[in-house]
Amino acid sequence: MDVLAKFRALHVAWIRRFCQSSSSWTLFFKLFCLQFFGDDSSVVLADPAFYPYDLLPSFYSSVFRVWGLLGGHGAFPNLSFFKSGSVTSVDCLSVKLAYSCLCPLAVPHCVTKFRPLFGDLYWSSTWFQVHVMPFDRHVTDFSWLLAHGVVLTADRLRSSFRMSSVPPDCFCGASLETAGHLFFECLLAQSVLAWVQSLLTLAVPSAPSLCLRHVLFGFDIAESTVIPLVFSYLLNLAKHRMWLARNEFRFRNQLPSAVDVIAAIRSQASFVLKLWFPKCARRFFIKQWGASGVIASVFGDTVQFNF
Repeated sequence: MDVLAKFRALHVAWIRRFCQSSSSWTLFFKLFCLQFFGDDSSVVLADPAFYPYDLLPSFYSSVFRVWGLLGGHGAFPNLSFFKSGSVTSVDCLSVKLAYSCLCPLAVPHCVTKFRPLFGDLYWSSTWFQVHVMPFDRHVTDFSWLLAHGVVLTADRLRSSFRMSSVPPDCFCGASLETAGHLFFECLLAQSVLAWVQSLLTLAVPSAPSLCLRHVLFGFDIAESTVIPLVFSYLLNLAKHRMWLARNEFRFRNQLPSAVDVIAAIRSQASFVLKLWFPKCARRFFIKQWGASGVIASVFGDTVQFNF
């Protein structure tokens, strides 16, 4: 988020309030315009670039500055501004709209961070898959952090936070614990992902082999059209469970086991999907969340799990 643009958007929203309100607070606005410019506020708002608004107190100066950046003009109270090259009424001006106009080219850090390694990714599909299961908030939050590249692996703690006391090696013996290693290259990750891959291939024989891109960002748009939603959730859950197993080693010195991680994934997925079943249409649940019998089957009002 661009903090400066956000503050400016909050300030310029007062222009709409000024046009729509007849409260006494508007008298201060008019008073300052008369005192410093010798013109009524309606005249100043019609052509803000003509006036040295830096003479005003800081808040009013910011309001006029941002109004000028938006190309504000018109006859009071029917003021207008420019949005994507088109004239828009001030009645439509909101903080969100002003923010989008002030920083239309703002790009999330994760986009530029991963572009050299993966090229232009399918971010809209990624965010959909991150939030695919609203009932499992811990899994959603962790998948969001991993897709942004801010999970606190040993490599990130040592390089970004200068915590040289953190041991750099992974529990599997690798010399450096990075996100790519921990969630894809590590022996634990390979075992867990092989289990997910076996279920995925059983449900969709044409499904791609899981790679680092899938682990970090999910399936692309074309792949998502043929792969049931449950596999996006299982992939997210697998990553979260691998992270918990890693933490057990870091803080309790308990060596992770792929068998235990897979058992935990089965248990948690079964519990969450039972809660999710009443929220879905029956046929939709069978196809998308039961993977047509590979993950779960439905008998009456009962869900039976097959994985």
